[in-house]
Amino acid sequence: MSEKKKYKIFDLSTHEMAERSLELYKKDEIENAYFYHFTTCSSQQRNYLYDGLKPLSKVITDSSTLLGSFLEKNNIRFYCKNNNPFISYNGHSYLIESGGSWNDIAARLENDNGISGFFIPYHFDYSCIYKCPEILRYLDSAIYELDNIRSRPLKGSLQTRWEQEHFKTYILKCLVPMDKIEEKRPNFFKDAAELAANKDFNDIDDMSEFVYVEDKDCNMIEVKDVKEFKI
Repeated sequence: MSEKKKYKIFDLSTHEMAERSLELYKKDEIENAYFYHFTTCSSQQRNYLYDGLKPLSKVITDSSTLLGSFLEKNNIRFYCKNNNPFISYNGHSYLIESGGSWNDIAARLENDNGISGFFIPYHFDYSCIYKCPEILRYLDSAIYELDNIRSRPLKGSLQTRWEQEHFKTYILKCLVPMDKIEEKRPNFFKDAAELAANKDFNDIDDMSEFVYVEDKDCNMIEVKDVKEFKI
């Protein structure tokens, strides 16, 4: 592969770059792609974001991560036993399985445990990802059900507690090999480029610009830039 081809990147950050990327894609001349991932953390931890991204299963089980330490502080711990995922909440352990209180969390761990983001950084309506980690919404639903069953007083949602930490929201510009992005359907890249090149595009009803990189490929993602995102 020539050096010239190596540095042709699938970039949908502007209409003009999307037009160029579409032409390069049609010629099969692209190897890497930019996408944008959102996260929240303290300003002191901003530089650590350049170290790379971890899939959900690693973040929630590691107490050294911001989310892992937050869960531990709120008496929540994820762990694995006999290859099955469990959660410990207020001293009680629950198997995370489909069909139970933890159904939505089980689905995330089984089917969506990679890194997600957007090809197009300036048009989306997905507020739960830039206010707090999305997993907290699912945890709130499961814990609310358990607390009601056990007649425990509710102490406020995890989402609210996270937001009370006054973390900042950051948008990460990431570079990843094209062949590590999961294609959602046939013509996935072509459709996304055509959407981004359309100057009349102004919403996210068509999710063809949504990006997903599987757990096993997360180490291939390079974080090239980190900017504060103003909500």
